[in-house]
Amino acid sequence: MAYVDDDGHDVFISYAHIDNEDDGADVRWVEAFGKQLSVRLLKHLGEGASVWWDPELNRSHLFDEVIQNAVRKSAVMVSLVSPSYEKSDYCRQELAWFAERGNLRTAASRSCVLPVLLYKMPFDRWPEMCKGCSGFEFFDPEASSLSRPLDVGSKAFSDRQWILIAEIAAILDELKAQRTVSSSTPEPQGAQQVEPYRVFLATASDDLAGDRRYLKKELQKEGIEIISKIPPPHDEKGHAQAAMEAVTEVDLSVHLLGNYAGTPIDEDLPDRTYPIEQTKIALEHAKRQLILLPETFSEEAITDDAYGRFMDDLQHKPRSSDQLQIIKDSRHQMVSEVLEARRRDRLPVVTATAPGQSSAATAFVDLHVNDLNHISELVGYLANRSITTVTVPSAGMTPKAG
Repeated sequence: MAYVDDDGHDVFISYAHIDNEDDGADVRWVEAFGKQLSVRLLKHLGEGASVWWDPELNRSHLFDEVIQNAVRKSAVMVSLVSPSYEKSDYCRQELAWFAERGNLRTAASRSCVLPVLLYKMPFDRWPEMCKGCSGFEFFDPEASSLSRPLDVGSKAFSDRQWILIAEIAAILDELKAQRTVSSSTPEPQGAQQVEPYRVFLATASDDLAGDRRYLKKELQKEGIEIISKIPPPHDEKGHAQAAMEAVTEVDLSVHLLGNYAGTPIDEDLPDRTYPIEQTKIALEHAKRQLILLPETFSEEAITDDAYGRFMDDLQHKPRSSDQLQIIKDSRHQMVSEVLEARRRDRLPVVTATAPGQSSAATAFVDLHVNDLNHISELVGYLANRSITTVTVPSAGMTPKAG
């Protein structure tokens, strides 16, 4: 029986079959990891929890409905990241299935995808979906580049698995509480329905068309209303009027900007493209604006001088994070950023707390890859003081801006 939902699983362990091969040790690594995780999670929660993984791993028939349903019905995915995992099409498919279910973060912004690092791997080699939190190191941090997984019988392994279990339990407790409230609280008669969250999704350059389609589809799955069909009108005046009306009517204006300026409004004015002009209009008229840069973005890769100056000015523009954020991230995390913006916008206004009263607090940690060895201590320190930690990982070694 599952802890969160009797019809699903609490944890799905995603791994590459090579990492569970018999290497002469007393036990297979993944099998031992899964069994210990199941028992320890049961002890931590005090009641049954469903941890699912395929012990047989007959990859010739892995892609069947049993695996797919197990992934999609799981509350948390634990990914055992390794060189084999990085190269596995099967593991990438499991991550994609988990992404399709949506809700990759809890209301408190905890990532539901937890990367367990079996080897010392650079951050840029982690799967995209695993970059939403700092990760859990199950290798010797002092080892050379030829690191290996911790011995499953070692104290270091046990200590780190308990840290992982504490994070899993926190996620499951939050999801269970949300499910209990939503199922037990009747909607008052005559209650006014909450208006859907509205997002203007600006035009993007052709190289980002796939990311834009993905973002639109995933946000619509989350119940977000998308305004995206501008242009038309294609003429400069008509386009400006339509774009201004759109950005003033929505809750959030979202812009995907990359290494290319996009399609010009007028072929005689190549510096004035639809993505650039919509960004400028939103800067002036939008309530809130979120500018998303893909992981491939690099100012050095921009060949258009005018566009390069525009992007440089944009990134150095004085701004309040309540009105404008510029974030470089993967397409999966782009979805999470918009969902987080919706969550913040829908929070009630917080008034000053009277003396003697408690107030929930959240700490945003701007995390660099070199800080991973120390993050667990910081999270534990803050948790003991009832402070929720939201880790913001760097992308390509460059911290997020916003």
